[in-house]
Amino acid sequence: MPLTPSEQLTYDLCRRSFLSLWSYANPQQPNGKELADVMVVFGRHITVFSVKEIAFKEHGDPAVAAARWVRRAIDASIDQLRGARRVLDSMEHVIKSDGSLGIPLPPRSERVVHLMAVAAGGKREVPFGGGDHQGDYVHVVDEFALREIFSELDTAPDLIDYLVAKEAHEGVILSEGEENLFALYLHDGRSLPSVQGLAVQGGLWEHVKAEPEFKARKQADAVSYWWDEQIERLIADHGISTEAPPDPNEFELVVRTMASERRFERRLLSEAFIGWVLTKQRGGRMLFSDGTKTAHSFATFPPQTDRDTRRGELLAHCFVARSPRGPLAQAGCDVEKAIGLGTEVYNPSGYSIDVVYFERPTWTEEDDRWTEQGRSLFGIHQELAMGHATVLEFPRTTDVDADKKL
Repeated sequence: MPLTPSEQLTYDLCRRSFLSLWSYANPQQPNGKELADVMVVFGRHITVFSVKEIAFKEHGDPAVAAARWVRRAIDASIDQLRGARRVLDSMEHVIKSDGSLGIPLPPRSERVVHLMAVAAGGKREVPFGGGDHQGDYVHVVDEFALREIFSELDTAPDLIDYLVAKEAHEGVILSEGEENLFALYLHDGRSLPSVQGLAVQGGLWEHVKAEPEFKARKQADAVSYWWDEQIERLIADHGISTEAPPDPNEFELVVRTMASERRFERRLLSEAFIGWVLTKQRGGRMLFSDGTKTAHSFATFPPQTDRDTRRGELLAHCFVARSPRGPLAQAGCDVEKAIGLGTEVYNPSGYSIDVVYFERPTWTEEDDRWTEQGRSLFGIHQELAMGHATVLEFPRTTDVDADKKL
């Protein structure tokens, strides 16, 4: 079934925010019926979208016109979403629109399900909001707010953080447009005030966007999209499915790990990788992302180095990065996995990227031996220089002090 314009907008925004790895259009129920318009699976979080595009029709009684539109554009979505949530309790995999299996769903005991109704076509003639509906929290947004919010929250963890913050708020939330509530969330350090009644005035989003700190952050984040480009490049180069299959290969695991970083972390990681490449040296740099518990090992090689050798050395870098006796662990980093990214020593004519995914839930004595062999063979971090920096997400302000382990 083809998507309506509003469904297509929602799917396109999801794919941009979550990239192309976790978004499914028109997923099915086990009985073959449609489950929802769009579903996104990220870690233990499942976000289900119902999109209704209903034109607002004038009526002699404005209250009647408003009630009719709410019933068709919002209430119908809420019913579909609550039904989808019940069905998900019996599902273990995403079922794609063609009936094939997608990514496994997280274990039932760990799942966090977010329900989002997109009510399009109302022209903001009818005030509405989300909240608790018979025990299920439903986020309700129109197409205008959806576009603005997803343009900002364009990584999976950033969007999930916002949904979780709203669902954790125990009071009543009233706002003149969801984007204004989102503006308050950003202004309050990516949180919502702990008050029983929260009323957000209109125009706040435009005010926040005009702030010099906001503009400075947008400028500082420009480099972070280099990280996104590498993700999409890996997807294209290795034929990674745009709707994740049930059994990911190594390249898909690398891409999913990279795509799990927030926008701010992507800024710092991109700066670190590009900064190292521009030194035009043979060697490497190692960073730790606290948000994903991931060590990122960047390495550069002479142009004549063959790809197998590069991957072998990247694997040795990952052993060192993951080691409980390695430099990151000694610095207090809780490393759960490592990925290696390798390229040539800087050459303005172009570059290639090699990647390695490395995960060791349990560390053994044999892993120690492999680590020491790799360090000795490749001279990895024999002369190690450690550094720590404090970087502001919103430059020129101390309201958001984002001191990260990166």
